[in-house]
Formats: sequence, C-alpha cells, structure tokens
Amino acid sequence: MISKNLRIVRTQALTTLILTSDIKLDDYTLVLTQPFSIPTLPPSITTLTLELFSLGYPPGFLQALGQALPNLKSLTLYSQLFAGTTQASQDDAVAFVSAATALREFHVLDVFAPPGVFARIAGALAQGLAFLEVCYTYRHSDAAGFLGTLPVKEVGGLVREGLVAFTVGIGAPDAGAVEEVDEEDVEGTE
Repeated sequence: MISKNLRIVRTQALTTLILTSDIKLDDYTLVLTQPFSIPTLPPSITTLTLELFSLGYPPGFLQALGQALPNLKSLTLYSQLFAGTTQASQDDAVAFVSAATALREFHVLDVFAPPGVFARIAGALAQGLAFLEVCYTYRHSDAAGFLGTLPVKEVGGLVREGLVAFTVGIGAPDAGAVEEVDEEDVEGTE
C-alpha cells in the first residue's frame, strides 16, 4: 500500500515529459496507420518535448496527447516533420497547438513542415505566448536546397504582441560533436 501511494505521489509531481521516437524508417509508414492510445498522464505536466519523429504522428495522436496535457505551458519540438505527410496529420498538428491555450514557451528546433503549416500554426498559437525560439542546424552540402526547406516566409507570422523573447537562428553543428551516420536519415527531416 505504501509503495503504491509513493508511486502516485511521484507521478503527480511529474512536470516534464519527453517523448523520443526510435522508429525505424522502414516501419514508420506502417506505424502511422496503426491504432494508438494515450495513457492517463498526470495533470502536473506543464513541459513537453517531442523529438525525432521524422515522419510525424498518426492523425489524431497530437490532439489526444494535448487533451491528456491540459496544463501545457512549454512545448519543444526537435528534429522532426511535425505536421506529418498528410492533410489529416497537418490538421491534427494545428489543432494540438490551438488547444494548448496555456502555452507560454514554444521551441521549434530543426522542425520541418509542408508549406503553409507554420502559417496555420501561427494563427493557432495562444495569445499568452511569451517565449519563441525557431532554430535550424545546417548539415547539408546544398545551401540553396536547405534554405528552400525553411519556412522563412511563415516565421514572421509567429511573432506577436506580448513576446518577451524571440530567437531565430541557423547554425552549424557543434564543432566538438561527433556526427553519427544515420542510414535511415531522410533529407529535410533532421
């Protein structure tokens, strides 16, 4: 009985959730079509990081996750195709952001999306947003091709009255970092 109560106390104190994808590219398309469920999450979670979802999420997943995290104040998206590859997954991504009405921080790091999606996300962001970061890491041999994948024309729509901090950047990988060769890496999704 005591250990059960301790586990509940620890879970209720959880404030940060990080979801990292480790799905092989060969399996990814199939995973996107499979049924999913979101477990009950403690309402104390206010910070969410979603990383390495290179082909996005099954349609409906993000909305379900957002409903499970009603107190979300900080969202970090890292190295992914956030809005997926279908209209349904794009609509899901926009609805997820729109439902995050308490969002104060939004970090978009190496995140790509089809044209128009960032404009839709900009329109869906909470009015109370105070901190915005949009950064990309240049890892390509084709500079023009890389720059063509960035949502440059749509980033301006993310800026709004009330922002306390706004960071936009394109940088090289860390000089000391050892870049692993990923055979499953897809151009434009890192």
